[in-house]
Amino acid sequence: MLVYCCLWRIITRLQKRGQKEKSVDFTTLMLRLQETGKQLDEDKDKSGDAYIYAAAQTLEAILGEDTPIRMQGLILDNLVKKSKKDQDFIKSGTFKAFLSAFPLCISSPDSYSAPKIGLISYASRPCNEGNFPNDSEKAYLFLTQSYIATAVNEPFIGYELKRERMQSDVLDSPEQLKTQRLVQEEIRHLKTQGCQHIILLAHAYGDRRINRAADNNSSLIPTEFLEEVFQTFPDINIYPMVRDVFPATRLRERGYSEAAFEILQAGDHSGFPRSVKADYFRDLIPVYTFATLHAIQAEERLQSGFCIYFLVSDRKVSNINWTERARQHLINPDSDSRIHPCLLAVLRGLHFIEAERGVYKSQLSPVLDPFSWISPNTVEEAGEVKVLHTRRKGQVLLNYRAVLTHVSQVLHRK
Repeated sequence: MLVYCCLWRIITRLQKRGQKEKSVDFTTLMLRLQETGKQLDEDKDKSGDAYIYAAAQTLEAILGEDTPIRMQGLILDNLVKKSKKDQDFIKSGTFKAFLSAFPLCISSPDSYSAPKIGLISYASRPCNEGNFPNDSEKAYLFLTQSYIATAVNEPFIGYELKRERMQSDVLDSPEQLKTQRLVQEEIRHLKTQGCQHIILLAHAYGDRRINRAADNNSSLIPTEFLEEVFQTFPDINIYPMVRDVFPATRLRERGYSEAAFEILQAGDHSGFPRSVKADYFRDLIPVYTFATLHAIQAEERLQSGFCIYFLVSDRKVSNINWTERARQHLINPDSDSRIHPCLLAVLRGLHFIEAERGVYKSQLSPVLDPFSWISPNTVEEAGEVKVLHTRRKGQVLLNYRAVLTHVSQVLHRK
C-alpha cells in the first residue's frame, strides 16, 4: 500500500506538470529485478520471491488506471552465470518486451468508415471465497481493460491502437454482476473519446468452455445488463462478445513472412455451431478466428492454436434492432456496411499489441491469448499470495488487488 501510494503520487505530479506543458500522454515502464528464477513450491515461502512478484503484478495492474504501464522482470543470476552472448540475448529480450506498452498501427483500408472504435475487455474473479462460518455471500473482483483504435493515414491507412485505462472494483454480491457499473462507466468514457462502435469482450473466471453448455458461458452478459446498456446508449453500436482459445499443434512449416492466419466471415465457421448447445433465446455466433503459428517450448502457454470470437445475440432484449445492428456489421460483410473489416482490424490488433516478443526476423509475432491477466497460470500472477495453510481448511489466500482497489477508490474519491 505504501509503494502504491508513493508511485501514484509521482504519476499524478507528472500528469499535472504535463497539463501545464500541454503534453499529458506518457507511458510508464517498470523493471522488476529479482535474484533467482522460478523456484520449487516448497522454496517459495522461504525466499519471499512469490510475494514480491504478486505485489509487483498488482502494482502494474492498479497503476494502469492512471497511466499506460508495462512491467518486465530481469533475473540477475542469469546476468552472472550465463555467457556474454546469452546475457545480451536476455537483456534485449527483456527490453523488446517493453514495446507492448506503446501504441501500434495496423492497416485497414476502410478505417475512415469508423474513425474511432473502442473495446472493453472485462472479467470477474472471486475474492473472498472460502469455507468459513460467516462466508454466506461471495465478493467478486471485477476488472476492465479498455482500448481505443483511431483512424490514421500515416504511416499507412488504418488504425492506431492504444491501451486505455485499466479499472477494478469489488462487488459485494452476485446481483451487482447483473448491472456492472464499471463497464457502463467505461462505455461512457469511450463515448466521450468519440467512439461510436464499442466491442464488449467478456471473460468470466470459472466459466465453461464454449463447446459445453453455451448459455453458461455468458454470465457477464446477462439479459438485464444488455437491456440497460442498449437503453442507456441508444446512439452507440454495442457488440457483446465472448471468446475461447484452443491450443493446437502446427501441422506445417510457417512461412518466413507469415505470422498467423484468419477466418474472417461468420459463414466460414459453419461447422462449429454443430458442437455448440445453444439456448433458444441466445446465440453464440462465431464471427472471427485468429490462428497463430508460433510454436515455442513452453509448458505454461502454448503459442500455437486458435482464438475464436463469438457475437452474443440475445433475443430476450426488448428491441430487436439493438442486436440486429451488431449482427449486420459482423455477420454480413457483403452488405453496404464497411464496418466489418474495421471491427476485425481491432480484434486482430489485440494479438499484436499484447505480444511481448518484439520484432523477430523483421516481423512482429502475435500472441495466441492477449489476456494473460484474465487466466493466470499461478496465484501470484493474479496478485494473490498464500498467508495461511491448515490441514483441515486448506490454503488461505490474500488478494492484493482487492485490497489496493479499495485504496485506489479512496485516492480517486470514488
